[in-house]
Amino acid sequence: MDARHWKCNLCYRANDLPEDFAWDPQTKTFGDPSRRPELQETTIEYIAPAEYMLRPPQPPIYLFIFDVSSAAVDCGYLHTFSEQLLLDIDKLPGQDQALIGFLGFDSALHFFQFDDAEGEPRHIIEFDVEESFAPVFSGLFVELSIFKEHEIGGRITVLTASMPNIGIGALKCPEPSAAKVRVDNFSKFQLISNLQNVALAPQIDFYKSLALECTGKQIAIDLFVVGGQIVDLLTLADMSRFSSGTIFHFPGYHFLRDQVEVKRFQMVLRRYFTRKLGLEAVLRIRLSLHTFYGNFFVRSTDLLALPNVSPDSAMGVQIKHDEVISNSHVCFQAALLYTSTKVSGNLQNVALAPQIDFYKSLALECTGKQIAIDLFVVGGQIVDLLTLADMSRFSSGTIFHFPGYHFLRDQVEVKRFQMVLRRYFTRKLGLEAVLRIRCSRGLSLHTFYGNFFVRSTDLLALPNVSPDSAMGVQIKHDEVISNSHVCFQAALLYTSTKGDRRIRVHTLCLPVLTHSAHVFSSLDVNASMSLLSKMEQCMARICLTKAFSEALQRVSSDERVATFLLYKNAPMEVILLELCPALYALHLFVEQHQQSGDLQNGQMPFPDRLPPSYEHISQSGIYLLDIGTLVFIYVGSASNVQTLYALFGVGSFAKLDTDSTVTELDTPPSKYLHAFLRHLQEQRGNVYAPVKVIRDDNPRREMFASRLVQDRSDSSHSYNEFMQFLQREVNKANK
Repeated sequence: MDARHWKCNLCYRANDLPEDFAWDPQTKTFGDPSRRPELQETTIEYIAPAEYMLRPPQPPIYLFIFDVSSAAVDCGYLHTFSEQLLLDIDKLPGQDQALIGFLGFDSALHFFQFDDAEGEPRHIIEFDVEESFAPVFSGLFVELSIFKEHEIGGRITVLTASMPNIGIGALKCPEPSAAKVRVDNFSKFQLISNLQNVALAPQIDFYKSLALECTGKQIAIDLFVVGGQIVDLLTLADMSRFSSGTIFHFPGYHFLRDQVEVKRFQMVLRRYFTRKLGLEAVLRIRLSLHTFYGNFFVRSTDLLALPNVSPDSAMGVQIKHDEVISNSHVCFQAALLYTSTKVSGNLQNVALAPQIDFYKSLALECTGKQIAIDLFVVGGQIVDLLTLADMSRFSSGTIFHFPGYHFLRDQVEVKRFQMVLRRYFTRKLGLEAVLRIRCSRGLSLHTFYGNFFVRSTDLLALPNVSPDSAMGVQIKHDEVISNSHVCFQAALLYTSTKGDRRIRVHTLCLPVLTHSAHVFSSLDVNASMSLLSKMEQCMARICLTKAFSEALQRVSSDERVATFLLYKNAPMEVILLELCPALYALHLFVEQHQQSGDLQNGQMPFPDRLPPSYEHISQSGIYLLDIGTLVFIYVGSASNVQTLYALFGVGSFAKLDTDSTVTELDTPPSKYLHAFLRHLQEQRGNVYAPVKVIRDDNPRREMFASRLVQDRSDSSHSYNEFMQFLQREVNKANK
């Protein structure tokens, strides 16, 4: 307004300027106030004064909680995690003040105590998971600086190296009769039991491990034992017991000697082939449970994994009294989430809402204590991710999904896990944050999209905030806007990992248009598509279409949920590539510029982007398809042998290995390819996308072809057909 007053661009209130507003801190002189950063930049950060602090900033605390059950250990994720943690532990944010702790769980809780600077960490096992408690008063969290000063990195090495074996003791050791806690030292890891060997226990764990692996892949094993031979059924039965299968026994069966048994076998098979089945099921029972009885795998205290479920299987539950019941009635509730054997057009079996509120309540309690929960789902087991995800959604956390992960079988997924962990350990963090968004008069905030807790109409609670999370806001018109411009302002108050309180302010000013044609011509399509993908109601409408519901039946429920959660929290660049992948013809570009010598001087431009359609694909070509979270390199069977050798180091198409990672070779085409991959990674932001090689004679070819979204498929129009469909709908609406 003038040299002493300023007017708010949102509420238009006049305010007095501070007396030192004209002071330039860089030149140490009084000068033109228009040169101040607040007036020059749209984003600015302040050190918050004392009135923005309820208490001194707290140090960052990292608690890593591991699943150490048999199925989790078998997939090998602990090997990858421990190796990456040791590589990046010096880069964790807030090194000087940070605290770190570890907790494992399977059928028991595994605590790790660092009680002095020289001794080895103590392993404390607590068997009472229903009424758990902290077994010790100190040493569960330790300062990273202490580890460095006393060179105790070896203690973390001992701990992380022992992680893959953490769960073995709890799985094989019955609960002691006179104690709820057992303490082990890593140098003398022993199994302690005061029970005698029981003859009614299987002699080996192989079949149980096989069943758990099958359960993770949604495979049930039904066992038919026919004839009079002794087969050690007690040991074999674990295959069916822990995979929700059924055991049928026909002792002494012979199709000529015992017609009664033959008839029984026939009738059992008839029922077996015609019974109704539910697939990929999980059963949750809500009450205080003591023991389950039946054929299944107990995923948690109230969740059972059932790859198959049928009317012919029964189970039992033993209830436990926790306290005196004062009501006249008690209620029991069992919720079975499953996939039917029929493909329904209305997605009746795809839940779009969590089954219970426990994890949401847990997240809200954690948010109140400034705790964020990041969830890593590793392996092929169905875990009811839709319900578990509430832990991260309402605590400003992030969900990472690695379906089918195994550290020996899929090196591409192992590499992705490593890169995600590297970014996770080293990214910048803001702690104890709140975000307030304001807008000009005539506009208001309608809905927020992302992972956080909405504390009030314009205030979001964010225990943790990082550059890797995105959010969206839907604006609502309240009245006619008379001004020529509108403003939006987002202020983030947070604590840095260095321990200071800061305020980061983003301001955006946009012109007001009077004609709808101008609005359409200036529409930011990328931002609009990113926002639409975050809206649950839009995703629900898409899922309810018949074509899309049939397509969703081909993937597991957790993979569907993980995709929806990705859209909700991922950066815009990744979402756009998921919706419309980027296709590049590598072979044409490499062969053309290899002849001209451009590859040797390293100054060759990157290839042009092609429409994702099969009309641009030939059997003699090599193509790169970027879908945001993955990069496919598709190799045709008639590809040039010299190009194959220069890019992949193989002399023929048949020798191309599709299961290994793509390594950089000392050839100009290979160096160019990896430079291009690094360029795509920079464009994608902080989301790492592993590279998978696909040959056109490999079954994985369908993964590549299904992402050519401009082609017609069984569940979608081609691009031209879709545009014609839109035109017909618009014309129909205008009539």
